Amino acid sequence: MKRTAKQSDSKFQVNFSLPPLRKASYAKNSSSGSSPSSSIQDIRPTFLIARVFGLAPYAITNSSINVSKRGILYSVPWLGFYLYALYNRLNLYTHSDLETKFRILSVTRTALAVIALLVDLVVCTFRDDRFQNALDCVRKYDLAVKYDVETNARLMRIHSWTIYSFMITYYLAIGWFTYVDEPYEGVMAAVIYVYLYLPLSIAVMKFVALITSILLRFRHLHRMLLPGFLSIMMELDSEPKRLHLRDVCWLHSCLCAAAANVNSLYSLQLMLWFANLTFNTISRINDFGQPQNSIDAFKLARDAGLVLIFVTLVFFIAGVCHVTSTQANKVGAVVFSPGSRYFRSRVVDHQDKEDKFYIGQYFALHPLHFSAASGFFQINLSLLLKIAGAMTTYLVILKSPSNC
Repeated sequence: MKRTAKQSDSKFQVNFSLPPLRKASYAKNSSSGSSPSSSIQDIRPTFLIARVFGLAPYAITNSSINVSKRGILYSVPWLGFYLYALYNRLNLYTHSDLETKFRILSVTRTALAVIALLVDLVVCTFRDDRFQNALDCVRKYDLAVKYDVETNARLMRIHSWTIYSFMITYYLAIGWFTYVDEPYEGVMAAVIYVYLYLPLSIAVMKFVALITSILLRFRHLHRMLLPGFLSIMMELDSEPKRLHLRDVCWLHSCLCAAAANVNSLYSLQLMLWFANLTFNTISRINDFGQPQNSIDAFKLARDAGLVLIFVTLVFFIAGVCHVTSTQANKVGAVVFSPGSRYFRSRVVDHQDKEDKFYIGQYFALHPLHFSAASGFFQINLSLLLKIAGAMTTYLVILKSPSNC
């Protein structure tokens, strides 16, 4: 029994190694200037913006990212600012005349944001190898199928710059509301609100951009499986060959490995982001009903704006993880569906018949799921319902009278 399993595993590895596909693709594309940058181009704007706020101390080349001394030195002042923001809030609200509950909520919000930023900076600096592994897996896919990087990267860059321009303008408006309303140190409070929560949002969008890049390739893989898609014929050594089932499985495993590396890198940050964003949302919604804030229009506008963008970020994280895992897990269903090109084709070679059993096992036993805190909870749309229920419960607790 042990020997049989070993033989099956050996056969599985042979079927999915694809040496002709990888070798021919790399040899042909290594001389061109565009293909090696395939895994970098679409996420380059995100890394540039993150680097401005000290969250990406990398030297970015056409095919790799590496932690640079210059990037680390640039991140040190931002690290000091984040710590000073926490000290400032602690010192300010310790000596203020606000109610104890509001002082605790304010300090906790700032502390969670600072911790999330520091953890993201430290983890991404010391675990940059996982970034590189994810980019290498995506690059293998791009070179193998001749992914149209230029068109897709151009669209993603336009969307990225549009989103980041809006976010910067949005947070500047929040900073202005804070400057007008804040009774203590208006300028410093506005600076802290802008340069603390804007980098936090950029850190979240960095993860979203990486997963979105993988999602686009999963959708491209789906289109490759449909009959009539022209790119199912790949040219290897100037000889057109059909895309085999084992090729589909190898391409799928490349993208899943990239997603798993990104998820592993951001596992702790995801938990901190959800805790930070939901706590900020709960505490600021709680402020809406306070009598002293009923005529404070600028404070209400600031808190409402922060609640809106924090809820949006939570939807972004849960939405992109849910859609990406759904697209990845649908590849097996598409491959073995009656409308698949493999069932429509009357010519099926012996190798494809042998591969079907192993490929069916692969898709059934290796689903893609995103999780936080090393599997503490899965990230999907159903998580939003749990978060909404928890927020409602905590709001009831916060709204309860102090003297009860």
